Amino acid sequence: MDWMLNYIISAMPAIVGPIINVAILSRPKIKETLIMPIDFGKNFIDNKRVFGDNKTWKGLILSLILCGLISALWGIICKYFSNIGNRNLLYIYYDNTLLFNIIIGMLYGLTYSLFELPNSFLKRRYGIEAGKSSKIKGNKRTFWVMLDQLDSGFGTALVLWYFAKLTVFEYIKAVLLAGILHYLIVKVMCYFKVKENV
Repeated sequence: MDWMLNYIISAMPAIVGPIINVAILSRPKIKETLIMPIDFGKNFIDNKRVFGDNKTWKGLILSLILCGLISALWGIICKYFSNIGNRNLLYIYYDNTLLFNIIIGMLYGLTYSLFELPNSFLKRRYGIEAGKSSKIKGNKRTFWVMLDQLDSGFGTALVLWYFAKLTVFEYIKAVLLAGILHYLIVKVMCYFKVKENV
């Protein structure tokens, strides 16, 4: 399962950044300040919210900053620990430089956040409250919970696909691995009460 380890090492900023993002944004004082939804509180033509209150500019900007910083740090770690750095698929095609790592990290943060928006848009159309997919009853629950785990993975794997020149099959594997990791991480975060629902 070398490919799994290679993908995880290559996408580490996209894994760690969102965890820290959620942990920071869930703090009561931070959660209650600078509340500005990406949709500016507006409704779509069906009179339902476009994305909802959970998708904020604060979260998007923090995601960019955190993933950029973590990527810069991860690049330093990869440089000094060659057994890790040699597995980073990005460094096959690009030099491990500070600027490159910051750009990659910010792209991870951007795609992670943006690829969650279509899912939020669809859930608002179906009357599903923000963060309540796991509360849905019946067969539809599986679909929405799976989509919640995969949505951001489509975006972050796209960064890896472009810069690490993955094949379509490798891209699909990266998305599925991202979904599995996302689910496991969210379960742990729920256990420690950092996040409310899967």
